Amino acid sequence: MKQNGTTKVMIVGAGELGTELFNTILDEPGVVLVGVVDPNDEFPGSDPAAARNIPVFTDLAEAMRTTPDLVFCLPESGVSAAEIMSVKPSHAEIVEHQATWFFLQMIHRCRLRTIREIRTPEKEAADTPTAASTSEPSAGETPVFPVTKEITTGQRRKGIHNILCIDPDPEFLRGLEDTLTGEGYNVICAQSGKDGLDKALADKRDLVILDMVVSDLGYFELLSTLKGDLDTTDVPIIILTGKEVSMGERLGLVGQIELLLHKDYFTREGLLKQIRYLEKPYPMRLGLLDVQSGLFDRSYLQIRLAQEIRRADRHQIIFSMLMAGIDHFNDFLRIGGEDNGDVCIKSIADFLRETTRGSDILVRYGTDEFAILLTDATEEDSFIVARRLLAFIANYQFAGLEQLEAGEKLSASIAVIHYDRISPCIPERMIFEAERLIGEAREEGGGIIKAYGYDHAPGIDMGSDDD
Repeated sequence: MKQNGTTKVMIVGAGELGTELFNTILDEPGVVLVGVVDPNDEFPGSDPAAARNIPVFTDLAEAMRTTPDLVFCLPESGVSAAEIMSVKPSHAEIVEHQATWFFLQMIHRCRLRTIREIRTPEKEAADTPTAASTSEPSAGETPVFPVTKEITTGQRRKGIHNILCIDPDPEFLRGLEDTLTGEGYNVICAQSGKDGLDKALADKRDLVILDMVVSDLGYFELLSTLKGDLDTTDVPIIILTGKEVSMGERLGLVGQIELLLHKDYFTREGLLKQIRYLEKPYPMRLGLLDVQSGLFDRSYLQIRLAQEIRRADRHQIIFSMLMAGIDHFNDFLRIGGEDNGDVCIKSIADFLRETTRGSDILVRYGTDEFAILLTDATEEDSFIVARRLLAFIANYQFAGLEQLEAGEKLSASIAVIHYDRISPCIPERMIFEAERLIGEAREEGGGIIKAYGYDHAPGIDMGSDDD
Protein backbone atom coordinates (compact mmCIF):
# COMPACT_ATOMS: atom_id res chain seq x y z
CA MET A 1 0.00 0.00 0.00
CA LYS A 2 2.67 2.46 0.98
CA GLN A 3 5.05 3.81 -1.62
CA ASN A 4 8.05 5.96 -0.72
CA GLY A 5 6.74 6.14 2.83
CA THR A 6 3.43 7.77 1.86
CA THR A 7 -0.18 6.65 1.53
CA LYS A 8 -2.27 8.08 -1.31
CA VAL A 9 -5.78 8.99 -0.18
CA MET A 10 -8.98 9.76 -2.10
CA ILE A 11 -12.07 11.18 -0.37
CA VAL A 12 -15.42 10.27 -1.94
CA GLY A 13 -17.86 12.76 -0.44
CA ALA A 14 -17.51 16.50 0.10
CA GLY A 15 -20.14 17.42 2.68
CA GLU A 16 -19.53 18.08 6.37
CA LEU A 17 -17.62 14.87 7.11
CA GLY A 18 -15.66 15.01 3.86
CA THR A 19 -14.63 18.58 4.61
CA GLU A 20 -13.50 17.67 8.14
CA LEU A 21 -11.51 14.75 6.74
CA PHE A 22 -9.97 17.01 4.07
CA ASN A 23 -8.90 19.61 6.63
CA THR A 24 -7.58 16.97 9.04
CA ILE A 25 -5.33 15.05 6.66
CA LEU A 26 -4.30 17.92 4.38
CA ASP A 27 -0.93 18.32 6.11
CA GLU A 28 -0.73 14.93 7.81
CA PRO A 29 2.79 13.45 7.47
CA GLY A 30 2.90 10.34 5.32
CA VAL A 31 -0.46 11.09 3.66
CA VAL A 32 -0.84 12.40 0.12
CA LEU A 33 -4.34 13.59 -0.72
CA VAL A 34 -4.75 12.81 -4.42
CA GLY A 35 -8.29 14.11 -4.81
CA VAL A 36 -11.85 14.64 -3.64
CA VAL A 37 -14.93 13.25 -5.39
CA ASP A 38 -17.76 15.80 -5.15
CA PRO A 39 -20.72 14.49 -7.17
CA ASN A 40 -23.15 16.92 -5.49
CA ASP A 41 -21.10 20.11 -5.99
CA GLU A 42 -21.10 20.90 -2.27
CA PHE A 43 -17.40 21.06 -1.37
CA PRO A 44 -16.60 24.31 0.48
CA GLY A 45 -12.88 23.56 0.34
CA SER A 46 -12.51 23.82 -3.43
CA ASP A 47 -10.37 26.95 -3.15
CA PRO A 48 -7.86 25.43 -0.66
CA ALA A 49 -7.80 22.30 -2.81
CA ALA A 50 -7.01 24.34 -5.93
CA ALA A 51 -4.27 26.19 -4.06
CA ARG A 52 -2.63 22.83 -3.24
CA ASN A 53 -3.21 21.41 -6.75
CA ILE A 54 -5.57 18.78 -5.31
CA PRO A 55 -8.14 17.89 -7.97
CA VAL A 56 -11.88 17.83 -7.23
CA PHE A 57 -13.66 15.22 -9.36
CA THR A 58 -17.27 14.67 -10.29
CA ASP A 59 -16.57 11.39 -12.11
CA LEU A 60 -15.64 8.44 -9.90
CA ALA A 61 -13.82 6.44 -12.57
CA GLU A 62 -11.67 9.42 -13.46
CA ALA A 63 -10.77 9.92 -9.80
CA MET A 64 -9.60 6.31 -9.50
CA ARG A 65 -7.00 6.92 -12.21
CA THR A 66 -4.94 8.65 -9.52
CA THR A 67 -4.37 5.10 -8.10
CA PRO A 68 -5.16 5.84 -4.44
CA ASP A 69 -4.15 3.43 -1.68
CA LEU A 70 -7.08 4.35 0.59
CA VAL A 71 -10.53 5.42 -0.58
CA PHE A 72 -12.84 6.98 2.01
CA CYS A 73 -16.44 6.20 1.08
CA LEU A 74 -18.71 8.71 2.82
CA PRO A 75 -22.53 8.40 2.82
CA GLU A 76 -22.96 12.10 1.95
CA SER A 77 -21.59 11.34 -1.53
CA GLY A 78 -24.44 9.01 -2.46
CA VAL A 79 -21.81 6.66 -3.90
CA SER A 80 -21.90 3.09 -2.60
CA ALA A 81 -18.92 0.96 -1.68
CA ALA A 82 -19.95 -1.45 -4.44
CA GLU A 83 -19.65 1.33 -7.03
CA ILE A 84 -16.18 2.18 -5.77
CA MET A 85 -15.24 -1.50 -5.74
CA SER A 86 -16.04 -1.79 -9.43
CA VAL A 87 -13.62 0.97 -10.51
CA LYS A 88 -10.93 1.24 -7.81
CA PRO A 89 -7.36 -0.06 -8.27
CA SER A 90 -7.02 -3.65 -7.10
CA HIS A 91 -4.64 -2.73 -4.27
CA ALA A 92 -6.80 0.06 -2.85
CA GLU A 93 -8.58 -0.36 0.49
CA ILE A 94 -12.07 1.10 1.01
CA VAL A 95 -12.69 2.85 4.34
CA GLU A 96 -16.40 3.26 4.99
CA HIS A 97 -18.27 5.76 7.16
CA GLN A 98 -17.82 4.22 10.62
CA ALA A 99 -14.12 3.55 10.08
CA THR A 100 -13.64 7.15 8.90
CA TRP A 101 -14.60 8.38 12.36
CA PHE A 102 -12.07 5.89 13.74
CA PHE A 103 -9.40 7.32 11.42
CA LEU A 104 -10.10 10.89 12.52
CA GLN A 105 -10.01 9.93 16.19
CA MET A 106 -6.65 8.24 15.80
CA ILE A 107 -5.12 11.26 14.06
CA HIS A 108 -6.40 13.60 16.77
CA ARG A 109 -5.02 11.25 19.41
CA CYS A 110 -1.62 11.14 17.69
CA ARG A 111 -1.55 14.93 17.68
CA LEU A 112 -2.35 15.12 21.38
CA ARG A 113 0.51 12.73 22.00
CA THR A 114 2.84 14.90 19.93
CA ILE A 115 1.83 17.98 21.90
CA ARG A 116 2.57 16.15 25.11
CA GLU A 117 5.98 14.99 23.86
CA ILE A 118 6.86 18.55 22.92
CA ARG A 119 5.68 19.98 26.22
CA THR A 120 7.33 17.37 28.44
CA PRO A 121 10.94 18.18 27.44
CA GLU A 122 10.16 21.89 27.85
CA LYS A 123 8.83 21.24 31.34
CA GLU A 124 11.83 19.08 32.20
CA ALA A 125 14.16 21.78 30.96
CA ALA A 126 12.37 24.35 33.10
CA ASP A 127 12.49 22.06 36.14
CA THR A 128 16.15 21.12 35.67
CA PRO A 129 18.41 23.24 37.87
CA THR A 130 20.78 25.48 35.95
CA ALA A 131 24.55 25.49 36.42
CA ALA A 132 24.26 28.67 38.48
CA SER A 133 21.68 27.24 40.84
CA THR A 134 23.47 23.92 41.30
CA SER A 135 26.89 25.37 41.85
CA GLU A 136 28.41 25.74 45.26
CA PRO A 137 30.92 28.55 45.93
CA SER A 138 34.30 27.61 47.21
CA ALA A 139 35.95 29.58 49.96
CA GLY A 140 36.84 33.16 49.20
CA GLU A 141 36.71 34.41 45.63
CA THR A 142 37.63 31.16 43.90
CA PRO A 143 35.70 30.39 40.67
CA VAL A 144 32.34 28.70 40.97
CA PHE A 145 32.18 25.25 39.40
CA PRO A 146 28.92 23.40 38.78
CA VAL A 147 28.17 20.42 40.97
CA THR A 148 27.32 17.47 38.74
CA LYS A 149 23.98 15.88 39.59
CA GLU A 150 22.41 12.83 37.98
CA ILE A 151 19.11 13.65 36.31
CA THR A 152 16.73 10.73 36.78
CA THR A 153 14.49 9.82 33.87
CA GLY A 154 12.49 7.05 35.49
CA GLN A 155 9.25 8.66 34.37
CA ARG A 156 10.32 8.21 30.75
CA ARG A 157 11.43 4.60 30.84
CA LYS A 158 10.54 2.40 27.92
CA GLY A 159 8.10 -0.44 28.43
CA ILE A 160 5.22 -1.00 30.79
CA HIS A 161 6.02 -1.16 34.49
CA ASN A 162 3.10 0.31 36.46
CA ILE A 163 -0.44 -0.94 35.80
CA LEU A 164 -3.70 0.35 37.23
CA CYS A 165 -6.53 -2.21 37.37
CA ILE A 166 -10.11 -0.98 37.88
CA ASP A 167 -12.77 -3.65 38.46
CA PRO A 168 -15.72 -3.84 40.88
CA ASP A 169 -15.23 -7.58 41.47
CA PRO A 170 -12.68 -7.99 44.33
CA GLU A 171 -12.05 -11.67 43.59
CA PHE A 172 -11.37 -11.06 39.90
CA LEU A 173 -9.21 -8.07 40.84
CA ARG A 174 -7.08 -10.21 43.16
CA GLY A 175 -6.56 -12.81 40.44
CA LEU A 176 -5.59 -10.11 37.96
CA GLU A 177 -3.18 -8.59 40.45
CA ASP A 178 -1.56 -11.97 41.16
CA THR A 179 -1.10 -12.61 37.44
CA LEU A 180 0.54 -9.24 36.77
CA THR A 181 2.71 -9.03 39.88
CA GLY A 182 3.92 -12.55 39.15
CA GLU A 183 5.36 -11.18 35.89
CA GLY A 184 7.14 -8.32 37.66
CA TYR A 185 4.64 -5.51 37.07
CA ASN A 186 3.80 -2.99 39.77
CA VAL A 187 0.02 -3.12 40.19
CA ILE A 188 -2.38 -0.70 41.85
CA CYS A 189 -6.03 -1.74 42.16
CA ALA A 190 -9.28 0.16 42.47
CA GLN A 191 -12.83 -1.16 42.81
CA SER A 192 -14.62 2.06 41.88
CA GLY A 193 -14.34 4.46 38.98
CA LYS A 194 -13.70 7.48 41.21
CA ASP A 195 -10.95 5.74 43.16
CA GLY A 196 -9.39 4.54 39.93
CA LEU A 197 -9.55 7.99 38.37
CA ASP A 198 -7.97 9.59 41.45
CA LYS A 199 -5.13 7.05 41.37
CA ALA A 200 -4.58 7.51 37.63
CA LEU A 201 -4.37 11.29 37.91
CA ALA A 202 -2.28 11.29 41.10
CA ASP A 203 0.43 8.94 39.84
CA LYS A 204 0.67 8.28 36.13
CA ARG A 205 0.34 4.63 35.12
CA ASP A 206 1.88 2.99 32.06
CA LEU A 207 -1.32 1.00 31.42
CA VAL A 208 -4.91 0.96 32.66
CA ILE A 209 -6.98 -2.25 32.62
CA LEU A 210 -10.63 -1.34 33.05
CA ASP A 211 -13.97 -3.11 33.37
CA MET A 212 -16.82 -1.30 31.61
CA VAL A 213 -19.06 -2.00 34.60
CA VAL A 214 -18.18 0.58 37.26
CA SER A 215 -21.05 1.61 39.51
CA ASP A 216 -20.15 5.15 40.59
CA LEU A 217 -18.82 6.48 37.26
CA GLY A 218 -19.86 5.48 33.79
CA TYR A 219 -17.01 3.97 31.81
CA PHE A 220 -17.50 6.62 29.13
CA GLU A 221 -17.03 9.42 31.66
CA LEU A 222 -13.97 7.67 33.03
CA LEU A 223 -12.43 7.24 29.57
CA SER A 224 -13.25 10.81 28.57
CA THR A 225 -11.55 12.18 31.67
CA LEU A 226 -8.43 10.10 31.15
CA LYS A 227 -8.17 10.95 27.46
CA GLY A 228 -8.97 14.61 28.06
CA ASP A 229 -6.18 15.12 30.59
CA LEU A 230 -2.83 15.94 29.01
CA ASP A 231 -0.96 13.80 31.56
CA THR A 232 -2.99 10.65 30.89
CA THR A 233 -4.12 11.04 27.27
CA ASP A 234 -1.36 8.75 25.98
CA VAL A 235 -1.77 6.03 28.62
CA PRO A 236 -2.98 2.89 26.82
CA ILE A 237 -6.24 1.37 28.06
CA ILE A 238 -7.39 -2.25 27.80
CA ILE A 239 -11.06 -2.96 28.40
CA LEU A 240 -11.48 -6.32 30.13
CA THR A 241 -15.16 -6.88 30.76
CA GLY A 242 -17.84 -9.50 31.15
CA LYS A 243 -20.42 -7.18 29.61
CA GLU A 244 -21.89 -7.83 26.18
CA VAL A 245 -20.72 -4.84 24.15
CA SER A 246 -23.08 -3.39 21.55
CA MET A 247 -21.97 -2.13 18.14
CA GLY A 248 -22.68 1.43 19.21
CA GLU A 249 -20.51 1.01 22.30
CA ARG A 250 -17.72 -0.47 20.21
CA LEU A 251 -17.74 2.53 17.91
CA GLY A 252 -17.74 4.83 20.94
CA LEU A 253 -14.57 3.12 22.16
CA VAL A 254 -12.75 3.73 18.89
CA GLY A 255 -9.72 5.92 19.46
CA GLN A 256 -10.14 5.63 23.23
CA ILE A 257 -8.75 2.15 23.95
CA GLU A 258 -6.09 -0.18 22.63
CA LEU A 259 -7.99 -3.42 22.94
CA LEU A 260 -11.27 -4.95 24.08
CA LEU A 261 -11.11 -8.32 25.83
CA HIS A 262 -13.99 -10.36 27.23
CA LYS A 263 -13.65 -12.12 30.58
CA ASP A 264 -15.14 -15.31 29.18
CA TYR A 265 -12.62 -15.43 26.32
CA PHE A 266 -9.19 -14.53 27.59
CA THR A 267 -6.33 -16.38 29.20
CA ARG A 268 -3.53 -15.30 31.50
CA GLU A 269 -1.01 -15.95 28.72
CA GLY A 270 -3.13 -14.07 26.20
CA LEU A 271 -3.39 -10.99 28.41
CA LEU A 272 0.36 -10.93 29.02
CA LYS A 273 0.97 -11.31 25.30
CA GLN A 274 -1.21 -8.27 24.60
CA ILE A 275 0.61 -6.23 27.24
CA ARG A 276 3.98 -7.14 25.74
CA TYR A 277 2.67 -6.06 22.33
CA LEU A 278 1.74 -2.67 23.79
CA GLU A 279 5.35 -2.22 24.85
CA LYS A 280 6.34 -1.84 21.22
CA PRO A 281 7.36 1.73 20.43
CA TYR A 282 4.95 4.29 19.03
CA PRO A 283 4.00 4.70 16.21
CA MET A 284 4.53 1.05 15.26
CA ARG A 285 1.37 -0.06 17.06
CA LEU A 286 -0.83 3.04 16.83
CA GLY A 287 -3.26 4.09 14.15
CA LEU A 288 -5.63 2.85 11.48
CA LEU A 289 -2.69 1.44 9.53
CA ASP A 290 0.25 -0.60 10.72
CA VAL A 291 3.42 1.27 9.77
CA GLN A 292 5.58 -1.72 8.87
CA SER A 293 3.15 -3.65 6.71
CA GLY A 294 0.78 -0.98 5.42
CA LEU A 295 -2.13 -3.23 6.48
CA PHE A 296 -4.88 -2.27 8.88
CA ASP A 297 -4.08 -2.23 12.59
CA ARG A 298 -5.50 -4.83 14.98
CA SER A 299 -7.86 -2.28 16.58
CA TYR A 300 -9.61 -2.05 13.21
CA LEU A 301 -10.10 -5.82 13.17
CA GLN A 302 -12.37 -5.75 16.22
CA ILE A 303 -14.61 -3.11 14.66
CA ARG A 304 -14.85 -4.81 11.27
CA LEU A 305 -15.31 -8.25 12.81
CA ALA A 306 -18.22 -6.92 14.88
CA GLN A 307 -19.73 -5.42 11.72
CA GLU A 308 -19.38 -8.68 9.78
CA ILE A 309 -20.95 -10.66 12.62
CA ARG A 310 -23.89 -8.27 12.72
CA ARG A 311 -24.33 -8.53 8.93
CA ALA A 312 -24.13 -12.31 9.06
CA ASP A 313 -26.69 -12.55 11.89
CA ARG A 314 -29.13 -10.17 10.22
CA HIS A 315 -28.82 -11.14 6.58
CA GLN A 316 -27.44 -14.70 6.68
CA ILE A 317 -24.24 -13.54 4.95
CA ILE A 318 -21.30 -15.93 5.13
CA PHE A 319 -17.75 -14.97 6.01
CA SER A 320 -14.58 -16.46 7.46
CA MET A 321 -11.66 -15.26 9.52
CA LEU A 322 -8.10 -16.48 9.10
CA MET A 323 -5.37 -15.81 11.61
CA ALA A 324 -1.77 -16.72 10.84
CA GLY A 325 1.24 -16.67 13.15
CA ILE A 326 4.82 -16.95 11.88
CA ASP A 327 6.46 -19.79 13.78
CA HIS A 328 9.64 -19.00 15.78
CA PHE A 329 9.67 -15.43 14.46
CA ASN A 330 11.50 -14.12 17.53
CA ASP A 331 14.33 -16.57 16.83
CA PHE A 332 14.42 -15.35 13.22
CA LEU A 333 14.67 -11.73 14.44
CA ARG A 334 17.45 -12.63 16.85
CA ILE A 335 19.52 -14.43 14.21
CA GLY A 336 18.56 -12.62 11.02
CA GLY A 337 18.16 -9.14 12.48
CA GLU A 338 15.24 -6.71 12.74
CA ASP A 339 15.80 -5.30 9.24
CA ASN A 340 15.27 -8.73 7.71
CA GLY A 341 12.27 -9.15 10.01
CA ASP A 342 10.76 -5.95 8.61
CA VAL A 343 11.33 -7.18 5.06
CA CYS A 344 9.68 -10.48 5.95
CA ILE A 345 6.57 -8.75 7.31
CA LYS A 346 6.33 -6.49 4.24
CA SER A 347 6.76 -9.45 1.87
CA ILE A 348 3.92 -11.35 3.52
CA ALA A 349 1.72 -8.23 3.48
CA ASP A 350 2.43 -7.72 -0.23
CA PHE A 351 1.57 -11.36 -0.94
CA LEU A 352 -1.75 -11.01 0.89
CA ARG A 353 -2.66 -7.88 -1.05
CA GLU A 354 -1.82 -9.56 -4.35
CA THR A 355 -3.73 -12.79 -3.68
CA THR A 356 -6.91 -11.62 -1.92
CA ARG A 357 -9.90 -9.65 -3.13
CA GLY A 358 -10.38 -5.92 -2.63
CA SER A 359 -13.35 -6.65 -0.36
CA ASP A 360 -11.25 -8.73 2.06
CA ILE A 361 -9.88 -7.07 5.19
CA LEU A 362 -6.14 -7.53 5.81
CA VAL A 363 -4.77 -6.86 9.28
CA ARG A 364 -1.40 -6.95 11.03
CA TYR A 365 -2.65 -8.30 14.32
CA GLY A 366 0.58 -8.65 16.28
CA THR A 367 4.34 -8.84 15.98
CA ASP A 368 4.19 -12.13 14.09
CA GLU A 369 0.46 -12.42 13.38
CA PHE A 370 -1.82 -11.52 10.50
CA ALA A 371 -5.61 -11.73 10.27
CA ILE A 372 -7.85 -11.82 7.21
CA LEU A 373 -11.61 -11.30 7.07
CA LEU A 374 -12.92 -13.04 3.97
CA THR A 375 -16.31 -11.50 3.22
CA ASP A 376 -18.94 -13.53 1.36
CA ALA A 377 -16.56 -16.49 1.34
CA THR A 378 -17.37 -20.17 1.64
CA GLU A 379 -15.44 -22.43 3.96
CA GLU A 380 -13.69 -24.01 1.00
CA ASP A 381 -12.66 -20.53 -0.24
CA SER A 382 -11.09 -19.97 3.17
CA PHE A 383 -9.15 -23.22 2.99
CA ILE A 384 -7.74 -22.22 -0.40
CA VAL A 385 -6.51 -18.88 0.95
CA ALA A 386 -4.99 -20.61 3.97
CA ARG A 387 -3.14 -23.15 1.82
CA ARG A 388 -1.72 -20.44 -0.40
CA LEU A 389 -0.45 -18.42 2.54
CA LEU A 390 1.01 -21.53 4.21
CA ALA A 391 2.86 -22.51 1.02
CA PHE A 392 4.13 -18.98 0.41
CA ILE A 393 5.71 -18.63 3.84
CA ALA A 394 7.22 -22.13 3.67
CA ASN A 395 8.74 -21.68 0.19
CA TYR A 396 9.64 -17.99 -0.11
CA GLN A 397 13.34 -17.15 0.16
CA PHE A 398 13.12 -14.43 2.81
CA ALA A 399 16.21 -12.32 3.36
CA GLY A 400 18.02 -13.62 6.43
CA LEU A 401 17.19 -17.32 5.93
CA GLU A 402 20.78 -17.91 4.88
CA GLN A 403 21.83 -17.12 8.45
CA LEU A 404 19.75 -19.97 9.85
CA GLU A 405 20.99 -23.54 10.13
CA ALA A 406 21.10 -25.45 6.87
CA GLY A 407 17.66 -26.43 5.67
CA GLU A 408 15.74 -24.27 8.16
CA LYS A 409 12.88 -22.19 6.78
CA LEU A 410 10.08 -20.08 8.11
CA SER A 411 6.65 -21.65 8.59
CA ALA A 412 3.25 -20.51 9.78
CA SER A 413 0.49 -21.82 12.00
CA ILE A 414 -2.89 -20.83 10.59
CA ALA A 415 -6.38 -20.86 12.09
CA VAL A 416 -9.51 -20.88 9.92
CA ILE A 417 -12.91 -20.08 11.40
CA HIS A 418 -16.02 -20.05 9.24
CA TYR A 419 -18.71 -18.06 11.01
CA ASP A 420 -21.43 -20.61 10.33
CA ARG A 421 -19.55 -23.09 12.54
CA ILE A 422 -19.23 -20.79 15.55
CA SER A 423 -22.29 -18.55 15.33
CA PRO A 424 -23.76 -16.86 17.20
CA CYS A 425 -20.76 -15.37 18.98
CA ILE A 426 -19.06 -12.10 19.84
CA PRO A 427 -15.84 -10.90 18.15
CA GLU A 428 -13.73 -11.61 21.22
CA ARG A 429 -14.71 -15.28 21.20
CA MET A 430 -13.83 -15.62 17.52
CA ILE A 431 -10.39 -14.08 18.10
CA PHE A 432 -9.90 -16.20 21.23
CA GLU A 433 -10.69 -19.41 19.33
CA ALA A 434 -8.36 -18.43 16.48
CA GLU A 435 -5.48 -17.85 18.87
CA ARG A 436 -6.26 -21.13 20.60
CA LEU A 437 -6.07 -22.97 17.27
CA ILE A 438 -2.74 -21.29 16.46
CA GLY A 439 -1.45 -22.41 19.85
CA GLU A 440 -2.51 -25.99 19.13
CA ALA A 441 -0.84 -25.88 15.73
CA ARG A 442 2.41 -24.67 17.27
CA GLU A 443 2.29 -27.39 19.91
CA GLU A 444 2.23 -29.88 17.01
CA GLY A 445 5.34 -28.29 15.51
CA GLY A 446 3.79 -25.51 13.41
CA GLY A 447 3.54 -25.27 9.65
CA ILE A 448 -0.05 -26.55 9.63
CA ILE A 449 -3.63 -25.29 9.40
CA LYS A 450 -6.26 -25.77 12.09
CA ALA A 451 -9.94 -25.22 11.32
CA TYR A 452 -12.65 -24.60 13.90
CA GLY A 453 -15.07 -27.53 14.15
CA TYR A 454 -12.62 -30.04 12.64
CA ASP A 455 -10.18 -32.48 14.18
CA HIS A 456 -8.39 -32.24 10.86
CA ALA A 457 -9.70 -29.88 8.20
CA PRO A 458 -10.17 -31.65 4.85
CA GLY A 459 -7.91 -30.82 1.96
CA ILE A 460 -5.71 -28.24 3.65
CA ASP A 461 -2.58 -30.16 4.50
CA MET A 462 0.72 -28.86 3.14
CA GLY A 463 1.29 -29.25 -0.55
CA SER A 464 1.12 -27.35 -3.78
CA ASP A 465 -1.89 -25.18 -4.46
CA ASP A 466 -3.54 -26.32 -7.64
CA ASP A 467 -6.69 -24.22 -7.25
